[in-house]
Amino acid sequence: MKLIRFFFDKLGLLIEKKKYSASLEKGIIHPKELLYRSTFKRKIILEADMNDGWALERFSLSEDTLHPFVLALQAYERNKNKQDALDLMRKYYSQVQPRNLSEWFGIKGNVNTNKTHPSIGIFPWDDLDVEQKAVHVRECAIHDSVTNSKKKIDLNHGWRNFGPISEELLQLEVERLIKVYESIKYNGYVRNFDNDGDIGAFVLINGDEWKWCVDWGGQHRIAALRALGYQKVKIKVWKIIYKDDYKFWPNVLNGFYSYTDANSIFENYFSNGSKFKEWSEVIENEK
Repeated sequence: MKLIRFFFDKLGLLIEKKKYSASLEKGIIHPKELLYRSTFKRKIILEADMNDGWALERFSLSEDTLHPFVLALQAYERNKNKQDALDLMRKYYSQVQPRNLSEWFGIKGNVNTNKTHPSIGIFPWDDLDVEQKAVHVRECAIHDSVTNSKKKIDLNHGWRNFGPISEELLQLEVERLIKVYESIKYNGYVRNFDNDGDIGAFVLINGDEWKWCVDWGGQHRIAALRALGYQKVKIKVWKIIYKDDYKFWPNVLNGFYSYTDANSIFENYFSNGSKFKEWSEVIENEK
């Protein structure tokens, strides 16, 4: 050890003995909370059935999906006409205009969810509070627009999940959808090793059943894959949520969601189809 110190001294370096130190997670009252306080460091790739999937937070990816992105791409494919996709998306954004988070998630709601803008889209099991999720959504809107159009289109133009939105954002979303659709159609679905190289999702488990929902990347890709008839898809699992753990979900623990509303949001993913009556009627009338 003295010899090692001698050489390090010659190099002007100092050896210090460090004590092991690790910070404690504050406020943890049960180990189950740890499941929802962080995402997996090693993301898991899972092959999932398309029919068990959900996207855009509120739309099933089943065969009879009412997902506006999927329907817009199917409309485009019939005549290879961008205008057909634009027309369908305009109808969606004019019909589905939730005033708050309660309306968007279809829950009874409380003072928290009734005053929260639906674009924030915070889940009971998110490891983010409202302010943190709002920052993420703002950054996501700008990043997506700059990356795909070189224009800075922020939340003043609306949010892609529902209306109202500006004509500029509408054009961007449709152009992006068609570009992704045509790429997958002619080149196949190409995954890569980038952080967003796979479609991100969380998985919900209720007894022996499980569903998955696109989250943190992949909304346009999954719509294109559904429109092209893919039955299986590889997803990158960020988090697994168990129904029985609802008391330990971060945004239940902090009082943002009631037990009832948190469970309702979870159970929506095990129901069939869209809850947006007006939008369902529009599509039914066009058949």
